[in-house]
Amino acid sequence: MNDTITALIIDDELSARQVIRELIKQYSQRIEIIAEANNAETGLSAILKHQPQIVFLDIQMPGQSGFDLLKELPEINFKLIIITAHEKYAIRAIKASALDYLLKPINIPEFQKTIYKIEKTLKAENDIRHQILLQNIKAAQLQKVIVPTEQGWHVVSVSDIISCQADSVYTHIFIRNQNPILSSKPLKVYENLLPKHAFIRVHKSHIIHLQYVKKYIKGKSGQVEMTDGSIIAIARQRKNDFLRLLNSFTFQS
Repeated sequence: MNDTITALIIDDELSARQVIRELIKQYSQRIEIIAEANNAETGLSAILKHQPQIVFLDIQMPGQSGFDLLKELPEINFKLIIITAHEKYAIRAIKASALDYLLKPINIPEFQKTIYKIEKTLKAENDIRHQILLQNIKAAQLQKVIVPTEQGWHVVSVSDIISCQADSVYTHIFIRNQNPILSSKPLKVYENLLPKHAFIRVHKSHIIHLQYVKKYIKGKSGQVEMTDGSIIAIARQRKNDFLRLLNSFTFQS
């Protein structure tokens, strides 16, 4: 089925995994359990291997906790459902950007609400992705991108992106007339995604939009001043490519 939602259960208790599996069978026709794990180490491997859309994650497990597992992930590109026997973990679950959390023993009405939230959220995301795809196809060029964050996602016009700055496995997206967005994707994703005629990676940590270059400052490698006031260094090995593209770029009012 095209609308199947793939899910992974990580819980050290076999009985807890069985309960979740049976409840999903009973209350959702779309969610499919594609793997299970009984500790953080095997859970991390399963996430990286299967790339599930949903992860049901127990917090208290022998050895590493569920929160320890999350810290080891290069990015969180799935919807997270925290499972815990202690309500005190609810706040930490929210801070971990969980879509929802379930208290043990699992309450059936609460579980049904979680299932509804999962299906509704993913449907909304798929709908907006479809709309943006159609808009980009009609325009015959990339006009908008979806920027995932730990809290959800933002729809951003490509023409409004001033620059992108790497921050470990995250990326700060600087946007005209808006606050920056911290994307959960690394800079390499945006280097591959953004149009090559307008965006250039001038440094290992920066991609800039030539439309927003205010000034080029000469030097051994050089710097650029952007229209938002930021000063960005140009790596020496990228200087010639930058100047070549800048000279060929058609600026728009």
